[in-house]
Amino acid sequence: MQAIAEEISSGKYDLVLLQEVWVKKDFESIRVVASSVLPYSLYFHSGVIGSGLCVLSKFKIIDSFYHQWVVNGYFHKIHHGDWFGGKGVGYCKVVTNEGIKINVYTAHLHAEYDTNHDEYLAHRFLQAFDTSQLIRHTRYSGDITILGGDLNTEPGSGAYRMLIHNTNLNDAFVSKHGTRPDYLGCTNETLENSYTPRQLRRQNHPGKRIDYIMFSSSNAYNMSTLECKNPLPSCVPGQGFNYSDHEAVSTTFEISLSMTDESRVVNLAERSRVLHDGLKVCQKALEKLEYRGSAYFICFLASTVLSIFLFIFVTMPMFISSICHSLLWLVSLFFLYMATVWNMMERNGILSGFDGLEVNIRSLEET
Repeated sequence: MQAIAEEISSGKYDLVLLQEVWVKKDFESIRVVASSVLPYSLYFHSGVIGSGLCVLSKFKIIDSFYHQWVVNGYFHKIHHGDWFGGKGVGYCKVVTNEGIKINVYTAHLHAEYDTNHDEYLAHRFLQAFDTSQLIRHTRYSGDITILGGDLNTEPGSGAYRMLIHNTNLNDAFVSKHGTRPDYLGCTNETLENSYTPRQLRRQNHPGKRIDYIMFSSSNAYNMSTLECKNPLPSCVPGQGFNYSDHEAVSTTFEISLSMTDESRVVNLAERSRVLHDGLKVCQKALEKLEYRGSAYFICFLASTVLSIFLFIFVTMPMFISSICHSLLWLVSLFFLYMATVWNMMERNGILSGFDGLEVNIRSLEET
């Protein structure tokens, strides 16, 4: 954290968006070190351990809020931990010395833990849809829109396309470098990163690009990407490890007044395609939820029957019997909760996104 704080305080950056700053004390230490060059800062509180999202700015922050996503992983998947962060999208508005209003969004989408069996695909897709809708409906209060964060989705994936085509945002890396091979801009599991698992390095795995800076401007301004790169050295100076398991992304923009009032071109065909893809993902997720709810209920019945059987037919010392029955009833209650309350919460969250997707599709078809 000290190395990150020193880099941020170097004066190279006007805006810094950080993710996975889970400990508020770490944010405070970074804020203090960087305060001389980035005097304005904001930490987004959420969930059990905090969202991990924060913003440090050279420019004054005049507005902010945090929107927590409805579907956000599972509380019992402690080894994944996404649910405990109360993940969502943080927003703040900053005003430059020239009076340009910048709407800044930072997000950390649900991680993908298993590419071949991605149980969080619908969650991540709907988080991207939710974020894109938020940007669409709030961007007009500013001149510039910037989204930055660990989006846990690779170029061409559904969540990535949703963020691009449902908002008409530009990927800064693509804007500068075009559609060159993705490994040139990889930000996670890279060969040079000390935190990359050894098995991936042995496979000569080049890494993946899942961290982004995306942008757009109002009709009053032109905005172009002068530079987009991974700015940090391969290791912390004097150390044998990297700053993070993710490579940082930095972008330099050129902003100028527009000489025309022409509206930006929107790719309606791509937007329609990704919205329809979202519907398919939601439909599959709802089918899995129905199956999962039934499975949890069967487990509830089985654990309840087992507890009753042990109580009636098995003789054990009182102390051991009490422990066994208590544990079994706790397990039974967990299965019942997952089959009913949690299942309905997740179902309604997905249905909410499904309805939003349908409304947008109908609106597109009518235009």
